[in-house]
Amino acid sequence: MHSNERSSIINRVSVVSILTNGTLSVIKLIAGVFAYSQALISDGVDSLADVLMTLIVLAGVNMGKKSKDANHPYGHEKIESMAAILLSSVLLVTAGGIAFKGVNSINHIIAGGEVETPKLYALIVAAVSIASKELLYRYAKKAAKKTNSSALMADAWNFRTDAIASVGSFLGVGGAIVGIPLLDPIASLFIAVLIVRVAVKIGITAINEVTDHAADDATQQMIYDTIAMVKGVWYIDELRTRLHGSRLCVDVDIAVDGQISVEQAHGIADQVSEAVYACSLGVKQCMVHVNPYKPEGDEQ
Repeated sequence: MHSNERSSIINRVSVVSILTNGTLSVIKLIAGVFAYSQALISDGVDSLADVLMTLIVLAGVNMGKKSKDANHPYGHEKIESMAAILLSSVLLVTAGGIAFKGVNSINHIIAGGEVETPKLYALIVAAVSIASKELLYRYAKKAAKKTNSSALMADAWNFRTDAIASVGSFLGVGGAIVGIPLLDPIASLFIAVLIVRVAVKIGITAINEVTDHAADDATQQMIYDTIAMVKGVWYIDELRTRLHGSRLCVDVDIAVDGQISVEQAHGIADQVSEAVYACSLGVKQCMVHVNPYKPEGDEQ
């Protein structure tokens, strides 16, 4: 996919995300305050963090699409992964704040402190949030797969976690309304745990992308099988892969008949590169090193 088309899709999804989460955040925060629901307020803070995270993704993707230059001969794709790491950090801080407030509220209730019972309309807001976040998740995930964007996929999974968090809000508010006030702050703790889980997952994926982590076994096997099918390749001496942001770099040593000409060997190397690029695995660069191989039985 062309980089301009890729960034256009990601930008469109990001704008939809910002508008949706911004609207939900305002509604949930206002409803949470006036309906006396801590879980809904926590959910609103989470949605507000989503707006910030999408802005980070947007900046990372648009900076990452810049062409290579003298100072960055391998391109700028890792900026997108760095944006995902920053996104993960924001999520962890958000989760910490929500958890801290939730624990304080639980202690307050256990100590016999008075609490306001949430209003019924808080349930309606939570239900709307569940539906909106689930639709946003499916929309963003489809675009992330199409563009092979780790940052956008991270954002998509965050939306799915938000939908689950809103389910927690719904149950917490409902429980508090029927006379179990502890359920509301417990729901906010549940939301915090979900946010931490997603933050860790996003962080590990992004860190792998900026530390030259190898591709998964299935991807490496697919590349190996593709190279092995190229006519003229006697053996694959070594295959190395590394993540470069959302893209993949491949380095392979192949053995070809040592009696053929340099031009013929170069032609086989070109065929190997073309075959790897055609795998639709998001390969950014394929470097092929040719070693001479003398078939058994040949005499000098």
